[in-house]
Amino acid sequence: MIKVARWGFIFCGIVFSVFGCTPHSTPIYNGMQVPEFHVPIGQDTFFISDLQGRIVLIDFWASWCKPCRKQHPKLNETFSKFNQQQFAQADGFEIVSISLDQKRQAWKSAIKKDGLTWPIQLIDPKADKSALLDSFHFETVPFSVLIDQKGTIIGVNLNQWFLEKELTSRLKKD
Repeated sequence: MIKVARWGFIFCGIVFSVFGCTPHSTPIYNGMQVPEFHVPIGQDTFFISDLQGRIVLIDFWASWCKPCRKQHPKLNETFSKFNQQQFAQADGFEIVSISLDQKRQAWKSAIKKDGLTWPIQLIDPKADKSALLDSFHFETVPFSVLIDQKGTIIGVNLNQWFLEKELTSRLKKD
């Protein structure tokens, strides 16, 4: 029994590390309140709580991350499809992208090259030493969290199909 458990743990560790995460990398869960955070923007500061009332996808990425860049066209599609929709209990849908790049020019270039259409594009100036990493308990990017209008987590690392299914389920019914 101990041998099986040990090999199972080793196997899980290998599988999870190959796919870019660790078995304990996401202690946040559906139903939990999103951790309050802020990111400086020039002389101002962005607070996630400023978007309360809206459904928000918080997307952590980096310009050097190939899987992050590969999902950008899908996020553009989802944003275009849902940002003007009427939701039953929310005032709209937003995407908040937070780059962990250390080079501002690489971040700006990636936004332009990928044609990102949503307006809230942030860069965390502390990157790998960020309090955001500690708040959200993730170790790899891409990493995303979907929150409802009250700031409750309703999805973690959803693929496009599940993301759109969740958003569709919250649309206003005629």
